[in-house]
Amino acid sequence: AGFGLTDQVWYSSFNHLSLLHLAELGSPVARGVLYVEQLVRPWEYAAGFGADALHPPATTVDAGLVEAAHAAGIRVHPWTVDDPRAIACGGCWRCNELG
Repeated sequence: AGFGLTDQVWYSSFNHLSLLHLAELGSPVARGVLYVEQLVRPWEYAAGFGADALHPPATTVDAGLVEAAHAAGIRVHPWTVDDPRAIACGGCWRCNELG
C-alpha cells in the first residue's frame, strides 16, 4: 500500500478461506477465486465472500460464464491459456485477463 501499487496486485488462491480472511481484514488488494473444476454459479460464490474475480481453468470458460460473471460485477481471468485458439476465444468472450 505504501508504494501505491495495490491496483496492480491480485491475491489469487485455491484457499478460499484465506481470501475471505483478507476481505475481513479490509485488504484493498483485489482477490481472485482460483479453482480447478467447474462450479455452479461461481460468480455468486465469489461475490458471496467479497472476491473480485474468478480464476477458472481456461477449459471451463465460455461466453455464458463470462457474461454472467460480468453482470454480477465479477471479473474473469482464465488460466493456463497456452493454445492460440483459446487465446482468441478469451478475447471474443471478453475475458478481463488471460493467465
